[in-house]
Amino acid sequence: MEFTDLHCHILPTMDDGSPDFETSVAMAKMAFASGVTKIAATPHSNLGDEDMNLRCREIRHRTAMLRDALSQSRVPVKILTGMELLIGPNLPEIIENKSFLTIGESNYLLGEFDFGEDGGFMEDALFYIMENGLIPVLAHPERYAAVQHDPARVADWFERGVIIQVNKGSVLGRFGKGPRFAADWILRHGFAHIVASDAHGTEQRTPHMTEAFNFISSNYSGEYAEILMSLNPGRISEGKAVLSPK
Repeated sequence: MEFTDLHCHILPTMDDGSPDFETSVAMAKMAFASGVTKIAATPHSNLGDEDMNLRCREIRHRTAMLRDALSQSRVPVKILTGMELLIGPNLPEIIENKSFLTIGESNYLLGEFDFGEDGGFMEDALFYIMENGLIPVLAHPERYAAVQHDPARVADWFERGVIIQVNKGSVLGRFGKGPRFAADWILRHGFAHIVASDAHGTEQRTPHMTEAFNFISSNYSGEYAEILMSLNPGRISEGKAVLSPK
């Protein structure tokens, strides 16, 4: 089975992910060994970036360089453009100026919040994104305090069209009990659309996806695992509507 990973910090020197092209190529090789054939390069953005348009140009340039490096190394993994946008008070300015990158030039925008962000602000921001013709892909909701306190928030967001992306590390208990409990609640109730690696390197938080796929298959269902890690992320990468896991 082929996987698509829509949240990965594989671009070198862009954030706290890969520090160099050698590591990025190694990450792609590791991902491919576990069945990943597409990766969205999603560096943290809007976190101290004074010029988001410049940030977008830098990401595009470095993505092209990584594609060349993978081609030279004969690693058959397709790299998509993207970013993990930190959603804050300047969201209207970013949307108005179109100073953001969606996943693979689609209308899906990967966004994250501060882990302690107010739940009401999160909801307003997600729906603001939708009102402006984009589909928000909410990165790792299980890691936010507001969701850990009240996981049912995710049900409402899911039903209203927000794409829910759970981290493989949360599913496997790598971030502690809070994220693990919230991730389990989301998966058990069928409120996740995709599972992604949120990989940052080759030693910890890696892009290897086999363990997560096997865990979800064993503890939830094989069909659900396929939807979360292959079908839905693949459809998003092509700008298509997702399949509902419910």
